[in-house]
Parts: sequence; structure tokens; C-alpha cells
Amino acid sequence: MWSEKYNGIQRWMVRLEKINLEEKSWWSAKDALHSPPDFDSPKTETRTCTTCNKESKLIYKQGWACLNADPADSKLNCEKFFVFDQDTDDKTLEFAPAFLQERTKFELDPGPLVPPIITDQDLVRLGEYGFEERCKKGIVCPECGCCSRRIEWRQWVCENPSCQYLYSLTPHAVSASIAASQGTRKDILLKQEFIKSSIRIRNFSLKGFNVFEYTIPGVNGEDIGFIRHYKSNGDINHLPGGPDDLFQEMQTHNLGLKRNAAKNKGGMFLDLATLQNTNRLVARNEVLTAHYTANWVFLLCPAYVDPELMYQRVLRTSSRSPKNPHHSWRPLMSSSRP
Repeated sequence: MWSEKYNGIQRWMVRLEKINLEEKSWWSAKDALHSPPDFDSPKTETRTCTTCNKESKLIYKQGWACLNADPADSKLNCEKFFVFDQDTDDKTLEFAPAFLQERTKFELDPGPLVPPIITDQDLVRLGEYGFEERCKKGIVCPECGCCSRRIEWRQWVCENPSCQYLYSLTPHAVSASIAASQGTRKDILLKQEFIKSSIRIRNFSLKGFNVFEYTIPGVNGEDIGFIRHYKSNGDINHLPGGPDDLFQEMQTHNLGLKRNAAKNKGGMFLDLATLQNTNRLVARNEVLTAHYTANWVFLLCPAYVDPELMYQRVLRTSSRSPKNPHHSWRPLMSSSRP
């Protein structure tokens, strides 16, 4: 890595080398010859600056220049930084052949290019549940080599249309008590602020619930309705078929959770290989959400989510809440049927 000037503006440059030079590169032309690298020759000439006493390589055909630059403050550069022996147009610089052909032997173990897929044994060894950040990352398909994202909650599905590879972990259910302790926020403000100050808040207890009622004003200031938020507690949560049991069932049943597109849905961009009419897959520029969702209400709900099961769970969860004669859950859930 070194610094140079282009059109009078300082910028940083990086020269990359392939680690394994014993094998022919995949980007090489099919008819190109391959020979083992020579790490001894050629070597780029190195000179020492008489001003800062720092060494710099002879990188350009136009001649040698001191490349001693400060990465944080250009004012601390060597006084002779990027000063050539002759007038040089920095917009027309060319690299010296020896610099381009020089090869450096890589002494470290690069490790596998493809990261290993996490296994059930890894979950046990690490004491993890299978929902951690590492479990949300994509994999490289071991059958076809396609880089595939973790789109579905319950499994990885190879995104190569011609490959049928699936992979899943055996997740360990998280207890409701552990989830509640990790999700507790101590910095929640008791005083809520709204865009309209005319929204009134009333807090009271009702059949074991801590209720927050928000009264909604109309255009002329009259009350047109209210929203009630029923906050549960430990007694209600621990009831048979209550929120704790529902939380456990949500972790073991297939709810059809998946990540949806947040940007550039279905978007792809053509790479050079595609422009050359090869069979290589195009690259994606679709951005997925960080969370997994499912729609349990509308007809778009996957058929394998049992709406009757969801309806029974809602009834059991709300068994101690006041009944609203003007509202029924059943039509809402029935609309999920295929």
C-alpha cells in the first residue's frame, strides 16, 4: 500500500497478489499458459529518500519518487513526497514492469476459502440456541458452490435454481424467562409523547392486566375512539396455554417465517461473465430485512400455517381479557385458510 498524487490530489493505492500462484487462476484465458512463479526475479528497485531517510519502491516508469506519506495528515508528508527528478504529469503515470511482475511468497496459512457450515454439534459446544447472529448468515452450498442467503427461518435453501440442497439446524427452545430478561429495557420513559397533545392517556388495572388507554380525538376535538394496550404479567404469562406456552410453540412450529426484500426486490445486475454469454449466475443486489416475518392475516399467508391453531392460541392467551362483543377473531383467522 502506498500513497500517490493524481491531478494534484493525494490518494492511497493498494496492490493485491494472489495467495496460491501454483494453480492457474480461474480468470485466466482458457488458452493462457501457466508456469510456477519466480519469487526471486524480478524485484522492484528500492531507493532511500535523502530528506526523510525512508525507503520507497520504484513503482512508475517515469522514475523514482519518495512515497513517505502520513495516513492521517498530509501536512506531515515528507517534503519530497511524490517529487520526481523531472517534470511529470501525474495523470499519465504508468507502472514499472518490474513492479507489476514482482511476486511475494505467502508464508501464512490462508485457511479455507469457504467457511464451514455451523452444525448441531457446534451449538452444543458453544452453548447456543440456533437463533444467534452466526446462524443468520448465508452459506456456500456444499453441492454446487452457490452462495446462498438465510432467507427462511427454519432452514437454508440453495438459491441455485438447478440445485435442491436444503440444510437446517436443530434449534433449542429459549425459555420465556431468559428471553424476557434479555429483552428488558430499563430506560423506557414512563411519559409518552405524541404528535398531538390532545391524545389522552389513562392507566388502570382490569382483570389482572395493566391497561394503557389512549383516547383518540376527532377533527373538532370530540372523542372518536380509543386504543387499549393490555400489558400482561407473570401470573397471566404462566397460565396453561398462556403467553409462555405460546412462546414455546412458536419456536417449535413451522410458522413460515422468512426475510423479505427491503430494497431492490428481485434485483440483479449483470456481471462481465454474463455479458460474455457464459452460464455463470448473475450477482444479486437485493437487500433483505434483518428480521423474519410472516403474515397470519391475509390470504398471502402460507398454507401450512394452521389458522385454527392460531385462533385457539389467541383465545387461550386472551382468556382473562375483557371480551369485546363488536369484535371477533374468527373471521380474521379464517381468512388465512388456503
